[in-house]
Amino acid sequence: MRRFAALVAPLTALVVIGTAASPWARAGSVEDRLAAARSDRTLALKELRRIERRVAALTEDLRRSQADLDQAANLVLSVFEQQVALSAQLAEAREILDRQAAQAYEAGPAFPLELLLRSRSSSDLASVQEYAAHVLGVGGETVDRVQSLTHAMDGVTAQLQARQDELAAATDRLRSVAAQAQQQLEAARQLAKATGSQVKELAKAARNLADARAASDASLSRLLDSERGVDQSTLLALLGPNGGRGCDIPTGLRDTGIRMAGISSWYGWGFAGRHTASGAIYDPRLFTAANKELPLNTFIRVHFGSRCAIVLVNDRGPYVAGREFDLSQAAAEYLGVSLNYVTADVLALR
Repeated sequence: MRRFAALVAPLTALVVIGTAASPWARAGSVEDRLAAARSDRTLALKELRRIERRVAALTEDLRRSQADLDQAANLVLSVFEQQVALSAQLAEAREILDRQAAQAYEAGPAFPLELLLRSRSSSDLASVQEYAAHVLGVGGETVDRVQSLTHAMDGVTAQLQARQDELAAATDRLRSVAAQAQQQLEAARQLAKATGSQVKELAKAARNLADARAASDASLSRLLDSERGVDQSTLLALLGPNGGRGCDIPTGLRDTGIRMAGISSWYGWGFAGRHTASGAIYDPRLFTAANKELPLNTFIRVHFGSRCAIVLVNDRGPYVAGREFDLSQAAAEYLGVSLNYVTADVLALR
């Protein structure tokens, strides 16, 4: 009996082991894993739908931001036109005033003449108005007109600054919303790929986002009409096919061996459409920079971290103590510069 029991025990153990190792025994585990996988896919698809809704909402927000941007751009252009018209009228009135003052000078006292001719602000003109009208014999209506136009120019200049600030804010908001939408869209793509989903809505969302971005670029481009300023396309072409991105010096430029270093800031869409010191229209999308010392239209290679940007110095500034360069928004974003210490190599034409 003990011998039979001794034989049964090992057989029982083999049966148990065999049962545990059989496919039927593993079926429960596989079903559990399958159920978990299905649950994960369901959750992933729910998350995918949530992201799609978020992208759609952001795209709609982008379109509303586009409307705000259009309005801000139109207002800036309107004030630009007022400023140009006033500038022409003011220049004409000053020329008449200067001519009358010069004629009066030939027959009268000369002491305040230089002050009169150099007066440019409304307060300066007010201080010499009485003298000009009564001592030099210049017609009071001429001085009144110059003073009135100067006041108007002061107002338009302040209005232009306010409108450009609004434009900058609208642009920043639009770009922020576009960046969020792009991030959400990329997350949806990755999730769709992971779940093996073919989601047509993602392609549609991507097209809508691209259309909205193209519309914003078109709105901003109206502010950057190169015909209002000096054409620098030939110089900008020397930045190379990558537009200044990278450390390689383009074929048309050479390193002079001159090195510079200092704090760099940047300026963006709030200054778009203004004339730079070179006479060109400022376009924050181009790789340009401002500096107080270098000759205008000098090229420099700016280093920050592991990146370089080759930029055209076409403006003066920054007029803040301790700052050496003011990069365009595009160059600063490419380098990752906000307010940072940079080095620069001065380049020259070959």
